[in-house]
Amino acid sequence: MQISFNTKKLQRGITLIEVSVGLIIAAVVAAAAFIAFQNNSRRNEVQSNTQSITETVAELKQKFGRTNLFNSLTTTQAIAASAISPNLASSATAATNSYNGAISVGNGGLAAGDNSSAVMVWGNVPKAQCVDLLLAVESGAVAINVAAAGTGDPTAAPTGTAVKTTTSAFSAATASGTTACGGTARSYDLIFTLAKA
Repeated sequence: MQISFNTKKLQRGITLIEVSVGLIIAAVVAAAAFIAFQNNSRRNEVQSNTQSITETVAELKQKFGRTNLFNSLTTTQAIAASAISPNLASSATAATNSYNGAISVGNGGLAAGDNSSAVMVWGNVPKAQCVDLLLAVESGAVAINVAAAGTGDPTAAPTGTAVKTTTSAFSAATASGTTACGGTARSYDLIFTLAKA
């Protein structure tokens, strides 16, 4: 008679190490999905604002530039003429973009009778989207300035850092520099100078 003392037990289930590896893989996949979602959300926001700026610039040039009315242009008039989309108008006298920033237009401090240009301020653009938005819309303006959020005034000469002027092309390096979109502020006003169509 033979007696066997086999003390090994048959294990069933998964070990703690296997559970840990599974959790780590799930965390990596979730982090990648979150980053992709954030990038997609940012890209959609830039595209939406690019479209709104492009349409507004075209409407302002069409309705006020071609009829020599840039000098008397106000935000109220632009809203009334639907040059600023009704979707952006928060009242009969004010408009707001998707960044919760003011959209305002004016004559840029031109002398009486000078209808050569107008100024549009697109307020509160987040630092992370500033350069992307400028790159997408710079062709629609003859000059662009970047200023601290809340300081853009369409009734005065543009202030802030010039990233495009009537005599120099758009500069992505200047736009991303520390005096423009790359500064310490969390958001900026984009100040577009528009010429007649």
